[in-house]
Amino acid sequence: MESDVTHTDKQTNILFHKVPYDYFDSRGLFSVWSMSLMCQEVRGPLYKVLLPDVREEMQRRGSTVFVKTQEITVYPPAYRKVTPQTPLTGTASLLHIGKTSYGVMQELRLHRSGDIVCRTATLMVQTDRTTRRPRQFSEDRIKSAQAKVYGVKTNFMGPIMDIPPPSSYVHRIVVAHSDIDRNRHVNQSNYVRFCLDCAACGAMDQAYTTLRKDISLYPVRTISILYMREAVARDQLEIISWEDQLKPYILYFIVRKDKEDICHAIITFNIDNPRL
Repeated sequence: MESDVTHTDKQTNILFHKVPYDYFDSRGLFSVWSMSLMCQEVRGPLYKVLLPDVREEMQRRGSTVFVKTQEITVYPPAYRKVTPQTPLTGTASLLHIGKTSYGVMQELRLHRSGDIVCRTATLMVQTDRTTRRPRQFSEDRIKSAQAKVYGVKTNFMGPIMDIPPPSSYVHRIVVAHSDIDRNRHVNQSNYVRFCLDCAACGAMDQAYTTLRKDISLYPVRTISILYMREAVARDQLEIISWEDQLKPYILYFIVRKDKEDICHAIITFNIDNPRL
């Protein structure tokens, strides 16, 4: 995807010249999974350009960063105004930095009007490449990064404490090699796709009382997602889904591998204005 990168002292900016055709769903609408991918691309330059001291320290130590949790909000222009070839502007800024983690805010907007399309808050954790355990930043690196903080700290989701009801819908998949990223595990954006595919199958199988038939009729409003453990190619995953008893437009998801939870997600759909 052709893009141009610029930055200020506290923000990185990417101009995407056009949205690829394959970033749209079966109804020709901008897919949430594609928005997640673009927000991931927006986040990359922030790490390289605005946090060079942190990046240098991590490279020297043999560390990387894993996404721990995300809060994704989708706005009406995403469905009403984004078409193939539409130029978008992406921005990323540092929300906070702690001992082992930092938060990043990513936004996608229509390039010409500035209307917001998607906003994603992401919590990143420094992780040892070998042990796969969190590692602390040095005090000097934390102090230098704090000068780049721009925005309000976000509250991220914790684990889903509810036990899935007996009527929960179960969707099973095998992780493909194409789902794996440079950290040798399933890329976080693919869990968004896994959960939405589960919801699509559940709607077709009439597993939910309100979301029926084609799930793409109901625009996604928000996604909260917590990544707990890793999955790799050929792993067999079980995705358990059920609707909120009082708000059936909210679906809960638990992704399991070998009977252990590896990802939790909550997706809110818009049932007031379905794509009819």
